[in-house]
Amino acid sequence: MVRVAHKYMPDHMSEEELKATFAAREHTLAYLVDALRSQIDKQTLTSYLLTGPRGSGKTTLMRLLDLAIYEDAQLSAAWLPVRFAEELPNVTSLRDLFAAALELLVDRGVPEARTWHERVEAEMDDASSQELAITGLRRVAQAQGKRLVLMIENLDGLFERGLTDATRATLRRLLMTDPFMMIVASAVQIFPAVRAYDEAFFNYFCPVALERLSETQACEILRRRAQWDGNDRFESQYRRHQSKVRTISLLTGGNPRLLLMLYEVLTLREVGSAVQTLRGLVDELTPLLKDIVEHQLPAQQVSILDALMRLDGKATPSQLARKSRLALNVITTQLKRLTEADILELHGGGKGRPAWYTVRDRLFYTWYQMRYLRPQRRRIEMFVQVLELWFDADERLNALETLSSNLTGTPATRARSVAETAEYFAASLEHTAHAEAARSMAIRTWVRSGDISEAVSVFNEWGAKGAAPGRERAWQSYVGLSRWLAEQGDKAHAVEVLKARLAEAPEDLAVLMEYAVALGMAGDHAQALSCFDRIVTSAPTDVALLAQALFNRGVAKGRLGDLNGAIADYTAVTELAQAPVEQVALALVGRGVAKGRLGDL
Repeated sequence: MVRVAHKYMPDHMSEEELKATFAAREHTLAYLVDALRSQIDKQTLTSYLLTGPRGSGKTTLMRLLDLAIYEDAQLSAAWLPVRFAEELPNVTSLRDLFAAALELLVDRGVPEARTWHERVEAEMDDASSQELAITGLRRVAQAQGKRLVLMIENLDGLFERGLTDATRATLRRLLMTDPFMMIVASAVQIFPAVRAYDEAFFNYFCPVALERLSETQACEILRRRAQWDGNDRFESQYRRHQSKVRTISLLTGGNPRLLLMLYEVLTLREVGSAVQTLRGLVDELTPLLKDIVEHQLPAQQVSILDALMRLDGKATPSQLARKSRLALNVITTQLKRLTEADILELHGGGKGRPAWYTVRDRLFYTWYQMRYLRPQRRRIEMFVQVLELWFDADERLNALETLSSNLTGTPATRARSVAETAEYFAASLEHTAHAEAARSMAIRTWVRSGDISEAVSVFNEWGAKGAAPGRERAWQSYVGLSRWLAEQGDKAHAVEVLKARLAEAPEDLAVLMEYAVALGMAGDHAQALSCFDRIVTSAPTDVALLAQALFNRGVAKGRLGDLNGAIADYTAVTELAQAPVEQVALALVGRGVAKGRLGDL
């Protein structure tokens, strides 16, 4: 089975896979192909702007359009496509854009491009270099007998970062008056530089909106992906559970990229890699989305957006008014603006039906939830929901049991993914009769993966509610997990948990005490004795801790056969001023036992 985690980006796919798994956007591709065909002999050219949420298929369409031009004799005779990378961090001017276009033409083996690219790079004056680049692209087009199609993703970022008002005007003049090239670009939404009346590109691009996938389209994407993977099992499940597939489509908001992530979860029964991929994608989006929330939106809109996120991404205006504490008339005005900006979507309404709003971009919704609402525990509810939806409780429990028993000899990276998957399956069993057993398996799987901090975090959530806050909570959490593991009979990992805590806080004598006790319970009395020695010689001001260390050192000495040494430590406890009476009692019992073993009845 091919893992889909590395296939979310179309540039990572072979041409055969890309074509075989392409679905739902065929009409948009056909529209763009027909647009190019109809403009072959036109004196003026129309450029296009694809808009849609992240993961909606813009990059896939760009690549397929590129392939369509090369594979169609009529189109390839008329057009020379120049497809830029999805991100252009080094393009900070119009000159850079045209120089990059020449470089891409060199890479594609266009002979005339190399000389012009070298001349552009050699010219140190930016204005002169820009003019050389324009001339070079024009001459390349003339020599090839074709016109250029510049395929630029994230055009809004390029306009914001790389083009000044002057260079935008220059680009517009080139496209209008000397049409040796056109642009097919993409952006998340129509942005101010092409929407505002006083901008050079106002109403220039023909918009091509990628709408959310319908249920039928989502089903078709999943079906084609399963066919390409040879996933007969999923196809048979798909036919039996089409209503579930429709629900999954709703969970993803009709986003193809999220849909493929959920396909991987269902196919491999492994959440970890999909979660890691989504988390990485969210991290990449953070600078852009953070800027939208913190700088581009007015305060009232941010309040409404936050209220909507806290209401699980779906709410009526009256619900938002209560949650945000804003007047209803303010809510309705701002909701209209957020909808016009393609941030929210309106559903229902009319004929007495309530209207409700959702976040249009499901990736934006997930990013906001992870960043602002659940910064500590990063579980993504979408994946929990899809497991609950697709598998019955017994299937989920069986999958969890398999995961928790198959970690021996697993590499660390893979082990972490398995543990994360186990946690998601356990979370999906929270409201079933298997909840307690599932929690235990998930915690133990994290421990065995070697990621002790995550194990402690899950234990805090499921096994140690009500622990003290702050530093004391951290201390109690590790100790609590260690004691819990010892009660489960897993004494070796009980030691490992405290060892991990000591690596973070080597001077914490209270943790060292727990670690030494755990070592003794695991049978390593020599190492335990060394730890008790360290506590005693540190001469702690905590009399109770000193008494406990002396007593436990006596126990360790006794286990190692040093009964006289044990008696000396027990006696030291009884003579210790202000020692806890319970500890003195234990020491007296221990001393009596040691004397009995020596024959001093």
